[in-house]
Formats: sequence, structure tokens, C-alpha cells
Amino acid sequence: MGAKVFSIWGKFTKKRLERKYIIYSNNEVLERNRVGIFIAGITFFIIGISDFFRIDFGIGLYSTIGLRVCVIAYSLYIFFSWKQFKKIPIIYTHVVLYSLLFICSLIIIVYQLNPQKNVQVIDLFTVPVTILLMYVFIILPSHYMGIIGVTTSWIYVCLLRCHFNNIDGEFMYVYGIIVLAINALGFYITRFLSVTRRQEFLRVLEIEALNAGLKDEIEERQIIQDKLEFTYTELTDSLKYANHLQLAMLSDPTVLNEYFQEFFVLYKPCEIVSGDFYWFATQNSKIVLAAADCTGHGIRAAFMSIVGIAFLNDIVNNKNILEPHEILNRLKEQIIKNLRQSGAQQTAHDGMDIALCVFDRETYELQYAGAYNPLILIRDNTVLEYKADRMPISYYFAAKPSFTNNKIQLQKNDSFYLFTDGFADQFGGQKNKKYTHRRLKQELLLNSNQSMESQRDLLLNTHIAWKGHEPQTDDIVFLGLKV
Repeated sequence: MGAKVFSIWGKFTKKRLERKYIIYSNNEVLERNRVGIFIAGITFFIIGISDFFRIDFGIGLYSTIGLRVCVIAYSLYIFFSWKQFKKIPIIYTHVVLYSLLFICSLIIIVYQLNPQKNVQVIDLFTVPVTILLMYVFIILPSHYMGIIGVTTSWIYVCLLRCHFNNIDGEFMYVYGIIVLAINALGFYITRFLSVTRRQEFLRVLEIEALNAGLKDEIEERQIIQDKLEFTYTELTDSLKYANHLQLAMLSDPTVLNEYFQEFFVLYKPCEIVSGDFYWFATQNSKIVLAAADCTGHGIRAAFMSIVGIAFLNDIVNNKNILEPHEILNRLKEQIIKNLRQSGAQQTAHDGMDIALCVFDRETYELQYAGAYNPLILIRDNTVLEYKADRMPISYYFAAKPSFTNNKIQLQKNDSFYLFTDGFADQFGGQKNKKYTHRRLKQELLLNSNQSMESQRDLLLNTHIAWKGHEPQTDDIVFLGLKV
């Protein structure tokens, strides 16, 4: 990366990138140089106290003090005036002038502090060390620092060679190499720091580019999320309204009061709309009851439930068919015909499972027919189960010619139950398994001495406890009736 991005001076090879970096680093360059120059000026002035102990009062002392005052005054000017924003060219100009003033003043002071023309060791290395510190602590382009360092070093070497008597040619040769090495080291340090700062700048640009991309992506995702939330809200509102219509289409349970001692209706959709439904129809002393489970659940099954209710109303209320097996036969024919079902694999075989019965309150006769959904009767603490036919209300390749009609003579205080498979198929318990039909029969027998309303509450509590934190598996319809 260095060869392509940076020149030998530590600058960017691309002018546009360099301009961006200058704008980016303006505050850092300003503050670092401002503080560095202030510290250098204060230190330079404080060290001047030692001048009083090295030379007598006179023009030499006064000139050293004067130079130190000039340096500290320039330092204070920069420190306070640069509290406000300054552009990079102005900063670099003042730093160059200050550096030249500082080092040249130091050279003159070394000259004044050694009037006997015998330079002391501490003075010999003061200027080179100061130049090295300038390289490290002052932020200035490498070529500027190199010019300042080499120029002032040459001036100092010339002063040592020409003015002081205790410096011979051999020493000057070694000293010149040391000064040259110090400048080379300082130039390397300056370039290294410059490249490091620019590499950090490149990382900042990279991060900003990534952040910009992430920002755009976040905005796009936010737009998509807003659209999804709007669509979800619209869909949910539509489903809630559809649920309102669906509930209005369900039969009114209060009609059951005219035919049974007690009853309960447990209706618990898995989603907003339900594919399970219950349905009643009355004709004189007879009442037709059904608990149906349409294929699937949710919207698809809800549409099917509307179709099923419409067909049942037509078959029973318009055509006056009151035999359960014949009602199911007609219902199956209507489903196959209207949904255009056949044996072809691509044909949808949507339909329903159903338990349907007809009760005559005068004779206590109960007729039952079912498609997969059974009827359970409890009499004298005994469970009697009437099996349903193993075929659905839809096209079925192994269907029998007709559904089976079961006639049951009920007795006073008998209880019977119609339900869909949602209760028994619920996953839960310690091993996350289905509740099962066997447990359901045991639960009904255990609660059979309770009132129907209590039985409903007990069933609901059992379902919730078994389900636990698991989602509801399927829609639930449960009818309990006591004669």
C-alpha cells in the first residue's frame, strides 16, 4: 500500500486525497503544534535562568535573554491566537518561522555562552537534540522538516568549525556524521508518523464508506420494514374483520337451551380466523349439530369453513334432509362438485372432517355420522365412543358409497361430546408430545360429574397447562351437551 499511496515525503500521491487529508487533519495539526510550541517556548525560557550563572552581565547575557524573550513571546502569541481556527498554510508558515527562530536563537545563545571559544559538551549536543525533538513533536511536512533540520545543522557545524578552538578536523568529521545521522533519523521518524496518521485517515475513510453503505442498507431495510409493517397491519385488520364476519356466521349457542339441560361451546382458533366451526339447525323437535375441521388452518381453512356452513344451510334448511349420513353424503357431493375435485394428482382435495348428529328432544333419539371425527357418550361413569368413517368430506380414492348412520337411544342425564382434533393433537407436556385421544377420554370421564360450564373451564385449563410455552397446534372446537 505504501508504494502506491505515499511518496517519499510521506504525502499521498493523489492530490485529491491529500487535500481531503489536510481538511481532515486541520484541527489535530493546529492543536498539536500549538501545544508543542507553547511547551518548547516555556522550557526554552526557563532554561535561560542558567545563563546568569554561566556568563557575566553584559551584551552577551542581554542578547541571550532577549532571544529567549522573543521565542517565548512568539510561543505565547501562537498559543493564544490559535484558539480560533487557522488554515493549514498559515499553520505551516508559522511553524517553519518558529522552528527557524528557535534553533537559530539556540545557536546564537550557544555562541554567546562560550566567549572563551571553548565549547562545552552540553552545548555541543544541545542543537542536534533540539532538532531531533522538533522532528518528533512538531507536525510539519517531511520535506519542510528536512530542510529546516539540514540547514540549521549546517549553520551550527560551520559555527563550531570556524569559531571554537577546541574543535579539530577529525572531531568535526565524526560530529558531522552524527548530525547527519540525527537528521536522517528525524526525517524517518517524521515520515513514519506522517504515514501512520495518513493510514489512520484511510481507515477512517474506509469506515465512513462502510458506514455510508450500512446507512443506505439500514434505510432500505427500514423502508422494507415499514412496508412490511404496513402490509402486516392491513392484513391483520382485514383478518380481524374477517374473524368478525366468521363469528357472525357461526350458529347462536343460545338455541341449545331449548333442547338440552346444559351445554358448553369451546371455540379456540389457532390464528385470527379459524378453519374449525360449529353449526346448529333446528326443525320442530329436532336439532342438527356439527363440529367440523376444514383442511389446514388460517385463511385457507377459514374460506373452506364458510363454504361448509353455506352447504349445510342449503342441505338442511332448504332441502330438509335430517339424516346425518345423508347430510354428509350431500355435503361431500357438493364439495367435490364445486371444488372440481377428481383423482388427478394436481387437483386440490380440500375438504373437512366432521362429526354431525341429529337429536330429537321428544324421543331422546340421537343419530350420528362422522368423517374421521368421533362422538363420545358418557353414561353412568362409562365412556362410550362411536367411531367415525375413515374418509373425509372431499374426494377420496377409497371412499365407501355412504357414511354410516348410528342411532343411539339416550337416557336422562347422558352427556355427549362433538369435537375436532385440535385438542388431542396439541403438542406439549414434559416430552413435548401430543395430548392424544386417550387422555382426552380420561379427562372427560374425570370431569363428567361437573357442570357443563365447569367442564369447559377444566378442558381449557388442561389445554393451556399441557401446551405450556409451545404454540397452539391447530384450531379447536368442542361441544358438550347434557340431556
